[in-house]
Amino acid sequence: MSLFSLPKLQHNLLLAIAFTIPLPKLVGLNSVLIVILAISTIIFHIKNRSYYFLKNKNIWFLSSFFGAYLIAGLWTSNPKAYGFELEKKATLLLLPVCFSGLHFSKKEISSVLWAFVIACCLLPIMGIAVGVYRSYTLMGSYWHYEFFLGQSLVHFVGLHRGYVALHTGLSILFLLFFTEKTNTKNILIASYLLVFTFFLNARIAIIGLMLIAVIYSIMAILNKNKKAILFVIVGLLSMICVLFGSEKLSHMTKQLFTLNFENVTPQTVDEYNSIEIRYFIWKSAIATIQESPVWGYGAGAGNDALANYYNKSNFTLGQRDNYNAHNQYLQAMLDAGIMGLIVLISWFVYMLIFAYKHKSIFYFFFVLYIAVNCLAENIFSIQKGIVFFAFFNSIIFFFLEQKNKETNSTYSS
Repeated sequence: MSLFSLPKLQHNLLLAIAFTIPLPKLVGLNSVLIVILAISTIIFHIKNRSYYFLKNKNIWFLSSFFGAYLIAGLWTSNPKAYGFELEKKATLLLLPVCFSGLHFSKKEISSVLWAFVIACCLLPIMGIAVGVYRSYTLMGSYWHYEFFLGQSLVHFVGLHRGYVALHTGLSILFLLFFTEKTNTKNILIASYLLVFTFFLNARIAIIGLMLIAVIYSIMAILNKNKKAILFVIVGLLSMICVLFGSEKLSHMTKQLFTLNFENVTPQTVDEYNSIEIRYFIWKSAIATIQESPVWGYGAGAGNDALANYYNKSNFTLGQRDNYNAHNQYLQAMLDAGIMGLIVLISWFVYMLIFAYKHKSIFYFFFVLYIAVNCLAENIFSIQKGIVFFAFFNSIIFFFLEQKNKETNSTYSS
């Protein structure tokens, strides 16, 4: 079954969706654009009698996490929440189906990712602009980078800084690894976004980027690439300097290594100490999972069970803010038991192997970055995170698949 070239309408829609993803204030427009993209793509497939997605096994694997939640609804005690979970996760099925039969050129993929990068580059400017306005209208003169690049940005954009860091992380990976040769412009923009990411104080995102830097340095050493080694060393040293030089990040890093949980109880957790909060969230989630490890509590009911444990253990902040597991792996077990965890891990492993086989360091690092961030965030529990991953993962995955088929056909002919 032949693949069809990407029509102009679909390409323009992809550009618009990519640009609006980092700007959650436009989430309504983003959803409308995705629906239009899905309808127009389905019509395109029907018109051209292209039913490639029915024969492509990768589609069903890419949507397997949605399938796990679909099955886990059989034993849920909260049908309303179950329906909402399926609604949120529908793009994990819809977008792979839409993109599987389309042919993406590298230029088209690059333009879509550049639209996303441009939007991410606007975020610090927005944060500073809103910060200046708020500092004079709400607080008087208050000049501090975290207020401008952190609180003000989150207030304006309406998205948690951890998810903003996800977006900037993908942009950095694209700028540095999508093309074989990285030019000066890409390095400068990546550096700008990297500094912004550090100022967001999103620890797990910073850890993910540092892990990627370490892996890339090992690869550079093995390949005896002196320029890459020098680039990574400078990058790592810069990260470490910012990590310990920044007052806020330095304080947060010291907390990570010096915190003594023996003196902290669920009732006395410091609401301004994210490490203490996450410790008790994860402790509560693990204890809740142990009561039903095989089946979990059913899709949509995992948070109900976790909330009940918060009440039993008198975890005051957990009760007040109704925290989810803040760890996608634990959340998968809460909702779908062992099946959910196995599917999620298999999902990531399959995509990492796929990236390795297709020799795409960019896609490999993208999947790894998401997998690491899932240790501290429920990326697939909110629509913004799901749409972000489903959109870019589907485009990049099928681009690599099509590129590989074209290469093989060239060799065979």
